[in-house]
Amino acid sequence: RQTTPRLEKIQGVVNFPFVTACDNITRNALPCILTRATQQQRNLGWLETSFISVFRKLGFTTVWVDHQLLRTSLFDSNLHDIMNEAHSIITPDKNDITNDSTMLPFLSGVVQSHPEKLLIMAHTIGSHWPYYKAYGPEHQKWEPICNDNIKRAELAQEVHCDDGFFSFFNSCNLVKEMASCDRQSLINSYDNSILHTDFFLSKVIELLQHRNALLIYTSDHGESLGEEGFFLHGQSPAHKKRPEQFHVPMILWASESFRQKNAAYFKNIQRHASTPLHHDILFHTILDCASVQSQLVDKTKSLCR
Repeated sequence: RQTTPRLEKIQGVVNFPFVTACDNITRNALPCILTRATQQQRNLGWLETSFISVFRKLGFTTVWVDHQLLRTSLFDSNLHDIMNEAHSIITPDKNDITNDSTMLPFLSGVVQSHPEKLLIMAHTIGSHWPYYKAYGPEHQKWEPICNDNIKRAELAQEVHCDDGFFSFFNSCNLVKEMASCDRQSLINSYDNSILHTDFFLSKVIELLQHRNALLIYTSDHGESLGEEGFFLHGQSPAHKKRPEQFHVPMILWASESFRQKNAAYFKNIQRHASTPLHHDILFHTILDCASVQSQLVDKTKSLCR
C-alpha cells in the first residue's frame, strides 16, 4: 500500500527499509537512539549523557517536544534524566493532544524563534493502539477500521499477553481488545495511522525546508498485529523474539542547503539506504553529519561516511 505518498515526492528524502531497534519498549529503546548505548552495552545509556548535551555544550538551543507525555510517566521515569538535558521541554496538555498534527504549532514556534543552531527532539505518539485515534477522518483511506463502534468478535485464537508486571497497564485487556478485531480492519486502522505520519513529517519538512537542516525520523519499536497470536509490543519475554516488534522505519531528509554544503555527506547517506542498520548508528550519525569533531564519534557508524 502507498502509505507514504507525500514523502515519496519530496527531494532529499532517503528511506532505510532494513533498520533494527535494540529493544521493543520505549524505556529500553530510546537510550540506544540518544546515547552511545547499544544492545550489547546498554549500561552506557545510564553512565553517559546523550548527544543532546553535546549540542548544548556547542551552543545549540536544545528543545524536547514531549508529545508522548514521558515527562509525567512513572514507568518511563528512567528517561527523565535524558529529557532534562535539553534547555526546555514542551509538554502539551493531554486534553489538547488528538494526534501528532497537534504538535505542529509547537514545532513551528520553536523553529521560528530560533533562527540558528537548533536541535529539536520531537517525541511523537506515532502508531500506538488504538490506531484509529492516531489520525483524523481525512486520513481514513482504508476501511473498514477497528474502532469502538464495531461489533467485537469472540477470540478465535490463542493470544499472548503478560499477566505480571505489565498487567498494571492493562496490557492484557488491550491485547484482547485488539484480538477481537477483524484482522483486515486492524491492518486498515494501522495503515491509516501511517498515512497520517506521512502527512505530519511532510509538514515538519515544510517548516525546515529553507534552513540548513537534517531531519531523522525513526520508531523506537515496532508492533505486532496478530502474528502467531502476538499483539502490541514489549510485553512478556516471548515478545523479545518477535521480528515485527524490532523492524522499524527510518527516514532521513536533508534540506537543499544541507545537500549543497555537504554533497559528499549526502551521497554517502544515499549509499547506505539498503544497508542493514541498527539504532546504535544514530548517536554517531547525528553528531558526525553535523560536523562535530569528538572522540565520542565513531565515524565507522556514521551514515555520512
